[in-house]
Amino acid sequence: MTEKRIHPTAIVSPDAEIGSNVEIGAFVIVGEGCSVGDGSVISPRATLERNVALGPNCRVGIGSVLGGPPQDLKYLGEETTVVIGEGTVIREYATINRGTAHSFTTTVGRNCLLMSYVHIAHDCQIGNNVILSNVVQLAGHVTIEDKAIISGLSAVHQFARIGRQSFIGGCSRVSKDIPPFLKAVGNPVKLYGLNTVGLQRNGMDEATIRELKRAYRLLFRSDLNVTQAIEQAQTELEPLPEVCAVVHDRQPNAVAFPRVPHAGHVHIDPRGDAGIAFIPRQFQKGLRQLDISLGRHLQPIGTQRLEISQCGEGGHLLACQLFFDFGPSYSGAARLVISEGT
Repeated sequence: MTEKRIHPTAIVSPDAEIGSNVEIGAFVIVGEGCSVGDGSVISPRATLERNVALGPNCRVGIGSVLGGPPQDLKYLGEETTVVIGEGTVIREYATINRGTAHSFTTTVGRNCLLMSYVHIAHDCQIGNNVILSNVVQLAGHVTIEDKAIISGLSAVHQFARIGRQSFIGGCSRVSKDIPPFLKAVGNPVKLYGLNTVGLQRNGMDEATIRELKRAYRLLFRSDLNVTQAIEQAQTELEPLPEVCAVVHDRQPNAVAFPRVPHAGHVHIDPRGDAGIAFIPRQFQKGLRQLDISLGRHLQPIGTQRLEISQCGEGGHLLACQLFFDFGPSYSGAARLVISEGT
């Protein structure tokens, strides 16, 4: 059976790709460049604005808006997308914005549940089997790993990462990364031990859970500093994949560099070559070059001199990408493109 049930009041772009057994309700808009997978249901008054790839057997609730332009002043109209994985349910009045030139896509994985009024901003990467409860708000560039749960009325700061099978309690303000397998709650958010119930429900064996508890006590509740705790963990704990994930996550995900005039400090993401540099507004015009030490998984790969070649769009990127945020008092946080110096 390949029947398509499209309400006569729906507006579907001529170039939209509609799969078989799809139901499109009253006053739905399916815009340019969108595709709807087999068996999906789009409820009345929902909108797939532009460049949305909706996987098979998805559900989009009443009034939800997918594929709207990113709410980012750096966005200059690039062709970017939203990708929704198979079997994901998006409830009423949720919003998911397209990516920017940073990653060009906002992604939601398979079999996720996004409850009412959830907002997912540009360039977010959501894993599989994730649950976002009512009114969860994600800023740009947030990463949520598989089977994480975020409770209602919580907000996640831009560039934060929520580890797999972690649990965030309600009304939390998440401004830092949350390691995998842990519970966190509060404003500001604090860790409250292992997500034992969630791990048991997902079939993790008791031996692994016991070892993760030992890792948590050593890494987050002992009097050791980070370096000492990691060294002790590597010698005392079983090298299970889950334990290694927590130990690796405990390593600082932001490498601070010496403060030099106009340079502030630079954070390098150890999972890639992207970084964030925070530069005071009063220094922006005088900023000409940065001397930073690049790191990847805390292993130095040399020191390079980076020079800013152009402000705004264009330029050539050789070493790493830096985003400069001049704070809430600056209304036009610029994207600076850098090139390697001599």
